[in-house]
Amino acid sequence: MTLFQEALRTGNLEALRSIPKSDLHNHAFGGGNRAWIARTTGHDIAPLDLPLSSMAEMHEWGGAHIGRLFDGPRGRLTAFEATFVQARYDGVTRLEIGEDVWARTLFDG
Repeated sequence: MTLFQEALRTGNLEALRSIPKSDLHNHAFGGGNRAWIARTTGHDIAPLDLPLSSMAEMHEWGGAHIGRLFDGPRGRLTAFEATFVQARYDGVTRLEIGEDVWARTLFDG
């Protein structure tokens, strides 16, 4: 068993964070470091406390707990920075954020 597998099996978060890894599916708006967001914006996003069973439930939860915090160019950059902070904290060395060429259509290009 590898160190990573053993850390997963035992739930050892510190060991998991110490092992370089990738996050190849992250949308930034839900992947940021909560403590950093709270310090930076003054908005504490409550952790998800129930399973979501649909995209509609996800959007409803996000609207209630995140609201418009990440709207606009500045909000979008805040979401990305929070995601980089979390990635560093988790030992992520390769991060793929689900930002695509369509984003160029936002904010007048």
